[in-house]
Amino acid sequence: MKKSMRILLTICVSFLFSFQLLKENEVISFHVNPTGNEDVVPSFAEQETKFISYLNSQRVKRKLKPLRMNSQLMKAARYHAADMATEGYFNHDTHNIIKGKTIKTMSTFDRVAKFYPGFTNCENIAAGSNDYIGVYNQWFNSSGHKENMFNATSDIIGVGCYYDEKSPFGFYWVMNGGVSQ
Repeated sequence: MKKSMRILLTICVSFLFSFQLLKENEVISFHVNPTGNEDVVPSFAEQETKFISYLNSQRVKRKLKPLRMNSQLMKAARYHAADMATEGYFNHDTHNIIKGKTIKTMSTFDRVAKFYPGFTNCENIAAGSNDYIGVYNQWFNSSGHKENMFNATSDIIGVGCYYDEKSPFGFYWVMNGGVSQ
């Protein structure tokens, strides 16, 4: 397949998946704070899973237990990645556009608690990387994010990746770590 055809196919597939916010006829509004019932359809589930697998391989090398994927933390991470992309901001806290201004409306852990009632001990966010190894390297090369990835008290994880071509960075990633109940 010619390079130009592969690029066009990639763009078309990305376009189709990036706008899939509907789940069973539900439209998710990002102009209000989440309730915890939002379920963003994963656009890049394979990349999310590859990130978790790769991170776990690196954790095992450091004699840390691997993290188990938690569906509630996955929903929280996917929601926040999609929210940042569609609302055009990059921040741990939830922001909404109110009267044309982007305003902080909910703290990080208050938002995650809407999805997962247990203990969440860390969150990483990243923007711009289009694959799992790129975002792993972004976080690995930042001391605070690296600490979160190798947090010994975490035993569960949720990862979300969302793409919006109209957003400032295109790709948005979120990782939430926590302790199982």
